[in-house]
Amino acid sequence: MDYCIDIELTFPSQHRTNQNGFEGAVSLMFGFYIVVTHSTHDAAEDFGLMALDQSYVLEGPYYKTVAFAKPGSIHEAQFCHNRSSNAPSWLVDGARIEQGYVMNKGAKFPTARDVRFSFFTGSLHAKSWNPFLYCYCRSEGLP
Repeated sequence: MDYCIDIELTFPSQHRTNQNGFEGAVSLMFGFYIVVTHSTHDAAEDFGLMALDQSYVLEGPYYKTVAFAKPGSIHEAQFCHNRSSNAPSWLVDGARIEQGYVMNKGAKFPTARDVRFSFFTGSLHAKSWNPFLYCYCRSEGLP
């Protein structure tokens, strides 16, 4: 693996109403964006995760997990990217779960190093701040 990002998350206690399924940001590293998602296809209350390259908006990869987290639950997640084979992968609580490209299969994730890094620690819901992130983040394989 060229890099892995380990995250421990406490998920929101309820869904936002974003019609595109974006619940809120976890981190932004230059154009590499990790977000909490929710289903837009059914009434399921569960959450998932997605990694995407926001640098190229609709041309970059969008790679997500199925919904796995109940509202208010705590999970450990790991996103890894193997640059040589351009293979992204998610592990949740140490196990590989169902995942795949939502858009732009095979598009490359950013490989830039020494970039700006931001963590977001909440989600807005009904005019109240709903914290959802307790983050223990560790990056492996970076110079």
